[in-house]
Amino acid sequence: MKRPAEIICNGPSMKSTLMPGDKIETGEAAFDELKRGDIIIYSSPDNIRLNVIHRIIGRDSNGFITRGDNNSKTDPYRVRLEHRPLKVVAIERGARRMKIGKHGMLVHRLRLLQKKFELFRRKHLYSIYEFIADSKIFYPIGNMFNTEVRKFKRPKGIEHQLFIGKHRIGILHPGKEKWSIRFPWRIFIKPPELDKE
Repeated sequence: MKRPAEIICNGPSMKSTLMPGDKIETGEAAFDELKRGDIIIYSSPDNIRLNVIHRIIGRDSNGFITRGDNNSKTDPYRVRLEHRPLKVVAIERGARRMKIGKHGMLVHRLRLLQKKFELFRRKHLYSIYEFIADSKIFYPIGNMFNTEVRKFKRPKGIEHQLFIGKHRIGILHPGKEKWSIRFPWRIFIKPPELDKE
C-alpha cells in the first residue's frame, strides 16, 4: 500500500478510539515488529482499493487477526505482509494531537466491555429506565440544574436543543412534539414547554 499523504478516518468500526474525521498519523514498523494491541491501516483483502483501520488482537500462522474496537466479531480474513500494514501512532482530532498508547489491548477490551454494557442496558434496563422516567418522581432533583433551551434554524424549521451549561442533553426536532432527552437526564429533567410560534 502506498503511504497516503493524508489519511482520514471515515467509518464507525473503531469508535470511540478513532472517530470519523480524525486524521491518522502512521509510523515506520516492520511487519514482524507489529504486535497485539497495535492499530494498523492496511489494504483490504476484499478490495485492494479500500483501506481498513483496525486493531491487531492476535496472530496465527496465516497472519494478524484484526477487529474494529466497535465491532463484535473479528474480521473474516488475516492481514499479511502483502496487505502492507502501517502502524497508527497518533491521531489529530480538531486542533488536538493524541498519541496512540502502548496499552492497546486494554483499551480494546474496555471498548468491548462498554459496547456489551450498552447492549445489555438497551435490552434489559431500558424498560426500567422508562418506568422511572415516566413516574416523574425525580423531577424535583432536576430543579437544581439550570437548563437552557437554544434554537437553531434548520431546513425543516426550528430545532430546539436543551442544555445544562455546555452540555446538550436534549433535542426537539422540527415538526415533532416529543423531546428526546439523553440518558440519564430524562429521569430528572422535565421536558420544557415551548411557546407556540
